[in-house]
Amino acid sequence: MSKKIKVSPAGHKEKIKKVVRWGAIIIVAIVVLTVVVLAEIWFKKNNGAPRTWRAYSNQNYNTRFDYPSDWAYNYRNISDQDKSFGIIDILDFIPLAEKDRIDLSSVCQEKPDDASCLVSGVSVTIQKNEGKLPLAEWTQKNIGSFISSQKEITLTSGVKALEMKEAQSVGNHTIVAIGQPDFITIISDDSGKDADAQKVFQKMSSSFNFINPVAQ
Repeated sequence: MSKKIKVSPAGHKEKIKKVVRWGAIIIVAIVVLTVVVLAEIWFKKNNGAPRTWRAYSNQNYNTRFDYPSDWAYNYRNISDQDKSFGIIDILDFIPLAEKDRIDLSSVCQEKPDDASCLVSGVSVTIQKNEGKLPLAEWTQKNIGSFISSQKEITLTSGVKALEMKEAQSVGNHTIVAIGQPDFITIISDDSGKDADAQKVFQKMSSSFNFINPVAQ
């Protein structure tokens, strides 16, 4: 006949304490690991994700700037009205995944201005500089009525530019204009409230440079 092993109340309590302690340790470890993983995901998404960039350059316009390698661009069709304002080219930069979606959408092919086809991004407009005007004078003459505020800035490349805020009636976008004798380049923040697209705009505009030096 087997003997029953008696466990003293003190020993039983000690076992319970050990189980509780280990359970608490495991729970704390899970919580800490979860916080670390979530923090890493957030950091990569908002700040620290290593993003590669590529250069867009156009010898015809003496223009160069960087844009994300996971973005793409399209040349917009220039209307007769655009041409009457001296617009030569408009490039729309958007995330590659969004470009693929739009390219495959029959709705977007038929109605490019449909709400489902409008994507946060950055646009770059090339305009003629009729009369080879200084940038400030060209801006006042051609788009001054659409601008609510402006200030002179120096880009990372050392190029002088004007940072402007559009009037509320025309979109309230931030734009950066860079001048040279034959062309004016306008980089527009079309990000809406998209934080990532806003960062792309800031990087793209600050990286602008001339392929061949221009006296400003």
